[in-house]
Amino acid sequence: METIRKVLSDAQDSVTVELPPSFRHRPIEVVVMPLDAEPASRNAGAAATWPADFFGRVAGAWSGEPLTRAPQGAADPRAPLD
Repeated sequence: METIRKVLSDAQDSVTVELPPSFRHRPIEVVVMPLDAEPASRNAGAAATWPADFFGRVAGAWSGEPLTRAPQGAADPRAPLD
């Protein structure tokens, strides 16, 4: 994938990025974010809901019959790489 990255040390009110011909007339995504901010954790809200000792209490706690993996069968044939 072809990408363009432009880092500005002193951003003003607008940013201009010249696109190469391969980008023209195609859907593109433009993302603008400050580099001095703390990155947001994807699971920050969910992680905060677990009790502090939850994983220590449940890790390795399975007490039922031993888990077994069923036979998976033969792998499908694939075309050779050239």
